[in-house]
Amino acid sequence: MVAVVTVFGTAGYVGFGFTPLDALYQTITTITTVGFRELTEFGTGEKIFTIILIVIGVSTVLYTFTLVVQLVVEGQLSEFVGRRRMDRQINQLRNHTIVCGWGRVGAAVAQRRLDGRAGREARGGRGVQPRHHLARLVRLRHEG
Repeated sequence: MVAVVTVFGTAGYVGFGFTPLDALYQTITTITTVGFRELTEFGTGEKIFTIILIVIGVSTVLYTFTLVVQLVVEGQLSEFVGRRRMDRQINQLRNHTIVCGWGRVGAAVAQRRLDGRAGREARGGRGVQPRHHLARLVRLRHEG
């Protein structure tokens, strides 16, 4: 979203006769609220465009910043990264067993799988365990 605003601002200032570098500079100083200086004397059109860019740009930057803070504070970022890691591990699995449910039977199947008694193809295999069941897997390994 910030990139879209940056492109919009740069294109707008180029439309007013700025060079692409000067237009990018003016856009960045505007949306980051640095406000270092205007590169040229602004007419009415440039002033109106800059006001619109400030409102849209600052709102977008603050909204993006708020989303990032929310992801970190609520733990959603680590959950998202953990989910992507687990998805990559799942995509790499071959000759694996899926155990649905974690009751008495599911635990016995998983224990048999971990012990390698389920057959030659199961020996040495890898597994992916969703995080909320990780404690159960650790307990199973220690009990077995």
